[in-house]
Amino acid sequence: MTGKIRITSTPPGNAPDYVREAWVGVEIPLAPDQEVGDDKFWSGRENVGGYLVQTSDAIDALRSAGKSDIAAYWEAIRMMTGHQLMFGTDFCEVVTE
Repeated sequence: MTGKIRITSTPPGNAPDYVREAWVGVEIPLAPDQEVGDDKFWSGRENVGGYLVQTSDAIDALRSAGKSDIAAYWEAIRMMTGHQLMFGTDFCEVVTE
C-alpha cells in the first residue's frame, strides 16, 4: 500500500528556517520504492529513519500548496539535493488514501 506524508512540524536541515517552515502542512506522495511503514535508514542525514519522497513530487506539492517561491528555491538547489528527499518520522505523519 502506498500513500503520502503530511509534514506536521518544521523538519531539520541546512535550508534557511523560512524554507523549512514552509513544508508544514504540505502533503507529498511517498517515493515509489517505499511502502507505508517502510522505515528506511539514510546514513549521515538529520532525518535518519524517515520517509523518502521524490524531489520533483515535493516541489509539485509545494506549488499545489501555493508556495511557489519555496518550490523555486528547491528547484534552484535540486542538483545538490538529488532525486529524493527524506523527512524524519518526528516531523510528518502518514496519510493513506
